[in-house]
Order: sequence, then structure tokens, then C-alpha cells
Amino acid sequence: MLESKRKQMLASSKKEAEQKRAELQARTKRTHSAKLSANAEEDMKMGVRQLQAQQVLGRLRRLEEEFRRVQELMGFAELDSVVERIQAQQQAGMRMTQLKADVTAKHESLLALKAKLDCVYEEQLEGVDSELSQRRYE
Repeated sequence: MLESKRKQMLASSKKEAEQKRAELQARTKRTHSAKLSANAEEDMKMGVRQLQAQQVLGRLRRLEEEFRRVQELMGFAELDSVVERIQAQQQAGMRMTQLKADVTAKHESLLALKAKLDCVYEEQLEGVDSELSQRRYE
């Protein structure tokens, strides 16, 4: 009887040990999986940052090339003179846009004034026509 109890205790402690080992393995797997996931996410973020940096460098190179072409086309050797010229052109464009808006507004006001004068003229003609008609009638 003592031996059977001992065997039962050994069997139950083996089962407990197996369960604990299985739990420990599952926990280790989850921890390992979480670490791998975190590492993969960190690697992905690093890759995204590198890709963004490469894209920015590519855009910068294209802008520098375009600027160099503009510099050659305009015939300026210095960077400051190119920048000043571009700024002057932008300001001139803004002035032209403002002048266009002013002229359009003036044109519209003149059209409104002409329409008003046409109305007054027609009213005066109707008055003259009615007086002439009345004189003829008499």
C-alpha cells in the first residue's frame, strides 16, 4: 500500500512537472514570439526611416539638378543672383495678378455704369417719344 501511494505520488508529481514544463515552454514561446514581433516591428520602422531618408535625398538631388539647370539657363553663376531673380519674377507675377484683379473690377464697374446710363437714356427717349406722339396726335 505504501508503495502504491508512493507510485501515485511519483506519477502525480511527474504529471505536475510535465504540466509546469509545458506551461514554461508555452510562456517561453510567447515571450520569444513577442520579442521576435517587437524586433520585426523595430526593423520595419528602421526600414521605413531609411526609405524616407533615401526619398528625401533623391528629392534633394533632383531639386539641386533642377536648380543647376535654372542657373545655367538664366546665365547666373552665383546662387544669390538666381534666388533674387526668381523672387523678383514671383513678385512681378503677384503684381500682375493684382493688376488683373483691379482692371477686372474697374471693367465690371464701368459695365454697370454703362448699363445705368443706357437705362437713363432709354427713359429719356420714352419721354421724348411720348411727347412727339402727343404733339402729332394734337
